Amino acid sequence: MTLHYVQEVTAIMQNVYDTNRTIAQNFEVCEQMPPEFRREYCNVLQKNILQANPDFIDIWTIMEPNALDNRDEQYRNTDFHDKTGRYIPYFTQIDSVISLSPLTDYENSFWYNEPLQSQSGVLIEPNEYELQGKRMTVAGTAHPIFNSDKKAIGVVGIDFSLDSMQRMLSNIKLYETVFFMLISEKIRSSAMRMSL
Repeated sequence: MTLHYVQEVTAIMQNVYDTNRTIAQNFEVCEQMPPEFRREYCNVLQKNILQANPDFIDIWTIMEPNALDNRDEQYRNTDFHDKTGRYIPYFTQIDSVISLSPLTDYENSFWYNEPLQSQSGVLIEPNEYELQGKRMTVAGTAHPIFNSDKKAIGVVGIDFSLDSMQRMLSNIKLYETVFFMLISEKIRSSAMRMSL
């Protein structure tokens, strides 16, 4: 019986990781498109995936300078961009309402630099998160985006709510004193106890 719940939790996390990898692979197809259509294509892709996955809290992307379409200069200080003009959308979803803003504080962040250096993506530790005034516990994945020369040119990430896992685990009734716990790699700082 316990194996069933382990498999369910694994399936949830595997779905997030697989979806993240698929988005990255779709971004890699952009090289074959005219540059002027690439940002809109990537925006629509991320928004559609967020709408289809209610447990996803956000999808974000950071491209290296001029890596997406060589048009960063044109986008400097425009809507959903910062002074660099880089492609840095941050799509968030609360109660099925999707918002878009530019990412901030991405330079030298572990959630950008670590996946950019990886070949297969990374898991991001669970953390407390406040979005649009709502406090929640989230975890995430981030995957590198490669160009046709297999050089990492950006990162796409997904943060997902741990609420569905918590609901599932809190409904398990084995014995009076049994509880389930999800433990991340950094046990002391980010263990999450799910009491029954």
